[in-house]
Amino acid sequence: MFKQGRMMLKFKTYQDLIEIAKITYQKGLVTASSGNISLRLDENTILITSHGSSFGFLKKEDLVKVNLDGRVISSKKGKKPSSELPLHLAIHKNLNPKIVFHTHPKFTNAFF
Repeated sequence: MFKQGRMMLKFKTYQDLIEIAKITYQKGLVTASSGNISLRLDENTILITSHGSSFGFLKKEDLVKVNLDGRVISSKKGKKPSSELPLHLAIHKNLNPKIVFHTHPKFTNAFF
């Protein structure tokens, strides 16, 4: 369930992840293909955006299912997980979040 406005977030499906990614893009919090998201599916599995995918145009086939050892479980069209997979895995293993956002807001990038 996702409710824009007050942001009642309960990520359960691929579609929830895609929807929040698109809103993040529309709000200008990411540009082009910078940044990535991972979602904890269960004790041992996450979904992560694929390498080079864009939040604004994200589709189900842009998400890669990976176990916490980093092994790809399923991927459409041979997509590879984001190059930031090790960062996401470390966070999921040690902090146990439901979702991890790694973004590059355009205004922050403009100054570096």
